[in-house]
Amino acid sequence: MSGKTDVAKGRIKEAAGALADDDKLRREGKTDQAIGKVKQAAKELVDKAKRATNDRCGKAGWALLWLLGVPLPVLLVLYVLTGGGCHN
Repeated sequence: MSGKTDVAKGRIKEAAGALADDDKLRREGKTDQAIGKVKQAAKELVDKAKRATNDRCGKAGWALLWLLGVPLPVLLVLYVLTGGGCHN
């Protein structure tokens, strides 16, 4: 499921829990919303990394991300997810 779908599903669950006075369903809804927001943030980060690393085989973009304080393990994961390197 996409992040937006999880957020919407969570809102529905939370509202249903509030109507039914069901604390467990309400908590599940809040959890689903949080998961959806994390998925959205991760997708946004991958998209930004792809855009930032698009120039000159990505060298300038990767250096910029590192200088901005993105931890090396995160950069390595992003490198793998974006296909890294030159695609000429």
